[in-house]
Amino acid sequence: MNPEFEKRHNQALRLLSILSKQAEERHQLLVFLGGSAVQAILKHPHRLSIDLDLSYAGDAGELLEILQPEYHVEPRPTRQTNLFDFYKATKQGVLVKIDIARFPLAAEGETPYEVKDMKTNEGTFKANVAKPSYLIAAKLVNTAVGATGRKEFDPLAFLKDVSD
Repeated sequence: MNPEFEKRHNQALRLLSILSKQAEERHQLLVFLGGSAVQAILKHPHRLSIDLDLSYAGDAGELLEILQPEYHVEPRPTRQTNLFDFYKATKQGVLVKIDIARFPLAAEGETPYEVKDMKTNEGTFKANVAKPSYLIAAKLVNTAVGATGRKEFDPLAFLKDVSD
């Protein structure tokens, strides 16, 4: 495995572990989704760009405060402030982007996620991970221009979404 990828992958999963535990303590739903969730549930992940795409029912800024001072956390600018919160968390030069959706994943009563055992260098933890059917649907939507987060056609972003 590429050493840079491995550092970012491990850091992203460590952040997910911390945030999952904190959300559970707050009795808030946090769900891991997106391309990184696809990569994390594979036996052999292949993508270098590792970020955390999450859905969180609570206040994202308040949740991320738990990461400090171990991580340097700061918001990233966005045009879609009604849909997402964007942050970056850095520790020892390793940057992980954290994108948090503020909209429900499914209609009330539906459960578009399942609890998975995830592994970090420090051990295992449980995380809510979007079901494969949700991940596939979300990735298909992301290939369409005018869909969530995609204003215009970008060949590299399109290829990244297709490869997920």
